[in-house]
Amino acid sequence: MDSDAFFICNICKPAINSYFGFDSCWLYQLLVINGKPSLSRSNRFTCAHRWFIKAKTEPPENPNPTTAMTVRKVILYSLLLPVLIFLSLITISLIKDNKFPDIDYLIFLTAGLFLPWAIGVLLGVFVTVLVRKPKLEPWFYLSGQLLVVTTIVCLLLVNAYRQAVHRQNFGNIEHNHYLVDLDNKYSFSARDPYVQTAFRKLESSFANPNDFRLSAYFSQVTGEDNTVPVYFVYFSYKRKGRGEFFSKIRVLQDSAFVEILGGNPKTNSDFTRQKSRNDSIRNVEIQALQDALQDLPDSARNEIMNNLEKSSYRSIEFR
Repeated sequence: MDSDAFFICNICKPAINSYFGFDSCWLYQLLVINGKPSLSRSNRFTCAHRWFIKAKTEPPENPNPTTAMTVRKVILYSLLLPVLIFLSLITISLIKDNKFPDIDYLIFLTAGLFLPWAIGVLLGVFVTVLVRKPKLEPWFYLSGQLLVVTTIVCLLLVNAYRQAVHRQNFGNIEHNHYLVDLDNKYSFSARDPYVQTAFRKLESSFANPNDFRLSAYFSQVTGEDNTVPVYFVYFSYKRKGRGEFFSKIRVLQDSAFVEILGGNPKTNSDFTRQKSRNDSIRNVEIQALQDALQDLPDSARNEIMNNLEKSSYRSIEFR
């Protein structure tokens, strides 16, 4: 080794390391390997002095290697997001349902949160093996995580947009068909086919079936000579930007006739009377059911009552 470079790099090494925070072999590389060994002694020390001044005013980009971004840090920090989401959902479930989530829910939640994270790690491994640049490995892993998160967010946004468009075009139709069980998927309206007949008549009265949203329905039945029943079905519904209305449909066997279309539920005495009677009977039924459910746990009782409230549109016959 050149004697001047040896003196600078070894005799002055402790002072260089403690003052600047880097290895003195960098200085030797600058003066001898990448420099000009043919320089005179005075010029070499002048060059070293200038390098000292530059290093003092412009320290290396990473004087403390412990703060550098590493692959391990990227993996651990990216794991915090699914862990926090997992713990938050478990906490919400405990507070809302007052019980620990089912094992099926936990499996679904674990797969949905940690599988994307694992895919991001695998993408980082794949790019690292393919490119083979160690200095860029942390960025490869970080890019893999960001790519997965961005893809999931985009898919969720697209799905939310499609659902919003679907609700806008068909939301009221699906809601109304569910209330009267037009597709016969549920058992509560199996004995009320006249309700479906009346609803079809009501729906056909609108140019766009999505223009109204049912709130409730109830019915009254009368008989002619006690042989042929005649049903009067009252539908309460809302129209966007127009308020709440009601319609009265008369059903005789398989035929339906519109008695009132778009009536005012607040001023029509017939509707208010029938609705008041329907509400009183429903309240009695709910109270009787509450008394019968007193021995059940609170969570089970609340779930049953919530389902009952959701189905409060059920038809009640008045004879």
